[in-house]
Amino acid sequence: MLRTGQLWSTDETRTPPAMRTTPRKAPLAHRYEIPRAELRDEGARSVVLGLLAAVAAQLAVKHVADLAMKFGTDEALMTVLWTLLFAIITLEVGLGARERPFVITTADQQQRLDLLKVVVNIPVHNECEIALDRALWSLTRQTRVPDVVHVVDDGSTTSRYEQLSEHWAVEFAALGVDFRWTRTPNQLKRRAQMLTFSQPTDPTDPREEILVTLDSDTALDVAAIEEGLKPFADPGVASVAGFELAYNMYERGLLTMVGAMAQNIWQLGTCAALSTTGRVQVNRGTLAFYRSVVFRDRPQEYLDERWFGRRVEFSDDSRATLTAQRHGRTVQQPSCFQFTLTPVSWQHILRQRVRWMRGSQLRDVSRLRELPWNCYAYWLVYLKWFQFGLASVAVALAAVTVEPTREQLAYVIGMPLLLAYLCALRYLMLRRSDESLGQQLLAVAVAPLVVLRSATVFKLVRLYALITFLKVQTWGTRGGVEVTAGDGAARAGRPSLIGVEPR
Repeated sequence: MLRTGQLWSTDETRTPPAMRTTPRKAPLAHRYEIPRAELRDEGARSVVLGLLAAVAAQLAVKHVADLAMKFGTDEALMTVLWTLLFAIITLEVGLGARERPFVITTADQQQRLDLLKVVVNIPVHNECEIALDRALWSLTRQTRVPDVVHVVDDGSTTSRYEQLSEHWAVEFAALGVDFRWTRTPNQLKRRAQMLTFSQPTDPTDPREEILVTLDSDTALDVAAIEEGLKPFADPGVASVAGFELAYNMYERGLLTMVGAMAQNIWQLGTCAALSTTGRVQVNRGTLAFYRSVVFRDRPQEYLDERWFGRRVEFSDDSRATLTAQRHGRTVQQPSCFQFTLTPVSWQHILRQRVRWMRGSQLRDVSRLRELPWNCYAYWLVYLKWFQFGLASVAVALAAVTVEPTREQLAYVIGMPLLLAYLCALRYLMLRRSDESLGQQLLAVAVAPLVVLRSATVFKLVRLYALITFLKVQTWGTRGGVEVTAGDGAARAGRPSLIGVEPR
C-alpha cells in the first residue's frame, strides 16, 4: 500500500522529487478565485414560483381555449399537440419545485457522515493545465477534504503534467490526503475510473468508501464535498448528483450562455423532478458521489458494456447511475455546486451532443429493461420520446400551414416562449457570487434560444444519432485541448473565494 504523498506510475512507485525550478510551460498559479453559489431563501422561492406558475398556467389555458374555438381541424390538432407538450413540461416543473437540499438534523446523521471515507477519481486526457491545476486546488480548499485523490492521466499527448503532479503531491501530503498520480495508455474514461474504484484503497480501513467522480476541468465550490455527502446520512441513498454550473458562462456571449442555461434548465427541471422520486437518471460526471458497492457490484458489466455486440465507450455516467438504482435511491443535491468549462465552439458542442444522444437512446433501452414499471423514471422514457414525436409533428404542421393568421403565428411562437420561461424561472432561485442580477436576468431571457436550438439543430442531431446508433466504440473527444481556462483565470497570491465565506 502506498503511503500518503506518493505517486503511482504504470510501472513503478516513487517518492515525488523536489519541486523543479525550471520555467513553467503555463502560468500555473496553484491558487485561484473560485465563485460561490447558493440557493436563495426557501420562502421567497416558493412565493415566486407559485405566482409565476399560476400566471403561466392561466394564460396557457385561456390561450388554448381561444384557439380551440377559432381554428379548424388542422389547427385544432396542433393545439392539442402543444397542449399535451405543455402539460408534460408543467408536470416536470411541478415535481421539480418540490426539490429541497438534504440537511443534517441529528447528531447520529453527522456521525454517520464522519465515518465515511471519500475517494476522488479524476480522469485526465489532454486537459488544459490551468483547468486541472484549478480543479486540484479547489479540492484542497474544501470544508470536507477528501481522504484519497487519484489522478489518472489517460494517455495525454499534449502534456505529461510533471509540474502539477510534483506540486500537488507535496500539497496534499501536507493535508494528510493520500494523493496518487497514474499515467496509462489511452483506455478511455471507464477504465481510468476503475483503476481507483475497483477495490478498496486500503483493505485494512473498515470505513465505507464514497467514490467521487470529478472531471478534470471542474472546480468545486468550497462546500461541494460536504454538501454532496449529506444525502448519504440516509442509508437508502446510493448515489448523489452535484449541481453543475458553467465556469465560463459569459465567455463567448450567446454561445456559452445558451449552453449553460440548457444545462441549468435540465437540472432544475427534469433532474429535480426525478430527484424527488429518488430516481435521478444521469449523475453529472463533473461531480457525482456513489457508495462503493455501485462500482464493485458486477464491475465487468460497467467495463465491458455491449450494444449490439460492440463495446460501449461512453454513457458511463448514466450506466453508473442506473447501476446505483439497484442499491437504493439516486438523488440530486441542489446545494452541491461545481463550476465546469462549457464548450466554446459549435464543433465541440455538436460532437458532445451526438455522443450524449447516442448514449441516451442506448440507456433508454437499459432503463426499460431494468427499472420497475411502476416508477416515474420508467414512464419518463416513454414521455420523453412521446414529447419528441409531438414536437416534431407540431413543427411539421406549422410548416405546412397555408397563409397563417395572426392568431396562429402568435400561438406557434408564443407557446414555446411560455414553455421556455416556465422551465427557466427556477434559475432565479440560484445565487452565484460572480454573477450580477442583470446577468442572471439576461440568462433567463435567452431561454427561448435554448428551445429554438433544441427544436432545430439538436433535433437534426438526434436524428443523426438515431441513424448512427451503432457507433459506440469511440469517445468523440478529445484530440487536443478543447477548452482552456485562460490566462486571466490564474491569479497568483493569497488564495481567496469570491463573495461568500466558507460555511
